[in-house]
Amino acid sequence: MALVWVLAMLLVCLAPQVARAEVNTDHPLIEDTGYILRPKQLKVGLFQSSYGLTDRIQLDSLLWLNLITYFNLGAKVKVIEDKNLAVAVEAWAGTLAAALLTGAAIFNLGTQVDATVPLVDKLKLHLVAGFRYWKISTLPGIDQALLPSGRIYWPTLKGSVEYDITERHLLFLTLGSPTSWSAGIGNGGHEFDATAFWAITAGYQLSYKWLNLRLDLGYGPSLFGRGVVAGLDTYFRFDP
Repeated sequence: MALVWVLAMLLVCLAPQVARAEVNTDHPLIEDTGYILRPKQLKVGLFQSSYGLTDRIQLDSLLWLNLITYFNLGAKVKVIEDKNLAVAVEAWAGTLAAALLTGAAIFNLGTQVDATVPLVDKLKLHLVAGFRYWKISTLPGIDQALLPSGRIYWPTLKGSVEYDITERHLLFLTLGSPTSWSAGIGNGGHEFDATAFWAITAGYQLSYKWLNLRLDLGYGPSLFGRGVVAGLDTYFRFDP
């Protein structure tokens, strides 16, 4: 845990100047888009935090998961960026260190391609195609209903339209539609209908002074079945 805080403070020192929150050409949205941070820029978020390592590579991590010893790290590489198209490739991995100490194994891998197409002034289309894999192997005696052993893997497809009313006020419409959901439990395998996993949401982001705050609301899957779903995210940026 101490190592995580040291790493976080080191990143802040490398990019010490808090940047204003406005979304613009120098500070575009980077999650599920074809854009990355510029070198030495830092984003610290409620979920994903990122650091611009070079002009083509960005490092990512969910820092709060590291605090509970689920160590995770990812990289995003810029492939194309011009005024008509931006494309980046991501890959990440994570593992629960505490589980390894008990003989269990919990880890995940993932990769995705992000593309952004500016349509007209203030309007962008973001497209995401990726693949996720989770592996869970627990010790005998652990309640399988609480933490079942097995593996889960699935492709993801998502499209999002971003409309920048101003640099401070942004609107989103997002549709996620996986084509299949595959899972293998134990020595067997199962195929599940993916139609229950699509979701459609509308979002609003306020970027004011140093704070970025985003709220999404829509219809999709949840722990209680299909119905109303909501998402909340907030982050700060730092410039070199």
